[in-house]
Amino acid sequence: MVDTSAIGINVLVIQPAPPKWAIDIMKYLGEGQVLGDQEEARKVRNRAAHFTLWEGVLYRRGFSKPLLRCVSPEETQYVLAEIHERICINHSSGRALVARVMRAGYYWPHSLWDVEDLVKKCPKCQEHAPIPHCLPEQLTSIVPPDPLNNGGLTSSAHVSRARKEGSL
Repeated sequence: MVDTSAIGINVLVIQPAPPKWAIDIMKYLGEGQVLGDQEEARKVRNRAAHFTLWEGVLYRRGFSKPLLRCVSPEETQYVLAEIHERICINHSSGRALVARVMRAGYYWPHSLWDVEDLVKKCPKCQEHAPIPHCLPEQLTSIVPPDPLNNGGLTSSAHVSRARKEGSL
């Protein structure tokens, strides 16, 4: 319990559990041990090169990004809802929303997939989505019938018949 007497509010701080996908990485960074066979240990060591553990919280390091806090699947839904519906009222979708999540300082694997699922379920995003102006399949051309080819007659027969009638 954190006492903020200046404001007059008591705040309960909940320490979230580490993400399940990152437990092996946290064990390797914190204790230096890797469980499993050599191939699995190699994968964990390679993945751990992109992460850092600071005060018990796992962060992902990026080339030009600040440290991104790794969140669990339960926290991702809250983060997405906050950014998609409350903070960014314009209901951005796809890569734009993932970029906003990362600028806010959060990371989890497969974030683009989770964002696409959220956008598919959001009624306002579906209502205001751009309408595709192309058909789902290619158009097939229909060849019009030959105007000179009537009743199985060839065009030369049609011309000779027209000459006899005097219309040519």
